[in-house]
Amino acid sequence: MPNNTYYGDRSRIEPEVMDHLRNAYLQEKIVFPWQQFDVLMVDNMLASHAREPYVGERQVVTGMADPHLWKDCLPTLPQKVQVPESERQPRGI
Repeated sequence: MPNNTYYGDRSRIEPEVMDHLRNAYLQEKIVFPWQQFDVLMVDNMLASHAREPYVGERQVVTGMADPHLWKDCLPTLPQKVQVPESERQPRGI
């Protein structure tokens, strides 16, 4: 998390509130052992990532795009792709 975090009015967030936020952040953390040839795909709007140190060789490939909803992609998807009804509706971010 950033070292300088403020409320929307630019006042400092109290240390106990920051502790609460850090704890909530850590409770959602997912850690897994990387193996050679693993691929990780991340939606930057839904997940924080790359917060742990890393040592070793790796290839980073980045793709950036405007956000889209599944329902907007339906006409272009092959017929065999089944998108759950719950994914066809917009979700709050």
